[in-house]
Amino acid sequence: MLVTVMFPKNGKPLYITIRRHLSTLICLSVFAVLVAGCHFGGSFRQWPMCEFSVNGVGVRCWVAGSPARYREGLREAVAEDLAPDSSGRERGMCFVFPADRIATFTMGQTTVPLELLLLSSTGRVLYVCAMQPGSSQCYSWDEPVRIALEMRAGFIARTGIRKGDEILNGSELKRLFEKCHSNLLGKPK
Repeated sequence: MLVTVMFPKNGKPLYITIRRHLSTLICLSVFAVLVAGCHFGGSFRQWPMCEFSVNGVGVRCWVAGSPARYREGLREAVAEDLAPDSSGRERGMCFVFPADRIATFTMGQTTVPLELLLLSSTGRVLYVCAMQPGSSQCYSWDEPVRIALEMRAGFIARTGIRKGDEILNGSELKRLFEKCHSNLLGKPK
């Protein structure tokens, strides 16, 4: 990048100074982006969890019930975090939004392949898709959703889930919404 400005600085044209310091500016910019993307709070591994079953398969998910946690998601996750637990339950993350909303997801800082299931407020599957780690693609849909599940790749095939299936029943949804509500208010989990 070369900027030509006709104002002298120290007897030299300004564009030479800009060119000389461009590498420093680039390094500082990259550092700022990295720091802005860092999470200085607790790990998702310490978040509350919810349990339910999908077509007979046990599921245990960390609950992301706040905007800060939506942004954090599974970016720190490694394959072992999403492997089935000692009881054989699938593990993942459940994003619970306070109201129906258009949801957008990215995988830029995630290192594990995931599958995304977007659900209505009644627990019905609206969309499913596979997401690749490190992808800069934005995954977004036109229809508002209430819940999103990020699960280890292959979950959809292992459970036989299809668009239109109702995978969370009323009592499971109630427990999930209560867990998020109490977590947002700082009540015991």
